[in-house]
Amino acid sequence: MTDQDRDSVWRGRLAEDPHLQQVFDELLDTSAEFRRQLEQFVSFWPIFEVRDIRRRYPQYRQDRTPETRAQLIPELRARGINHDPQNWNSGDEVNWRATIFALARVRNNLFHGDKAADDLVDQGIVHAALHTLVLFMRATPLLRHPEQY
Repeated sequence: MTDQDRDSVWRGRLAEDPHLQQVFDELLDTSAEFRRQLEQFVSFWPIFEVRDIRRRYPQYRQDRTPETRAQLIPELRARGINHDPQNWNSGDEVNWRATIFALARVRNNLFHGDKAADDLVDQGIVHAALHTLVLFMRATPLLRHPEQY
């Protein structure tokens, strides 16, 4: 099994886990801080695969600024750039499945892609993803060490 196959398996299992879905929904209903952070993360969706961008749209880094990124999304989609969450459009309802797939794409871009520490868009994406994940993990008892209960 390749790394990609393993990634696909664990993403699918996390996305379908009923307890994680329930915690996510409860956080959306009860935590203004989580909702605010999630909204910031969602503002960067979809998250495109950096390796695929380099292959299919090499001038993207030169064309993109924090102000123009949203305008380039239709071009990235037209070029068939892989992205997560799939089939998501601005204004769609945010759910656990879409969120975990977007978080996984950020993780994969960090490990296998080309994130620049001085790039404001990359900083914003990573910051929003990290803080969304931290708030979620703090609220998820199954992800805590037993001594923290």
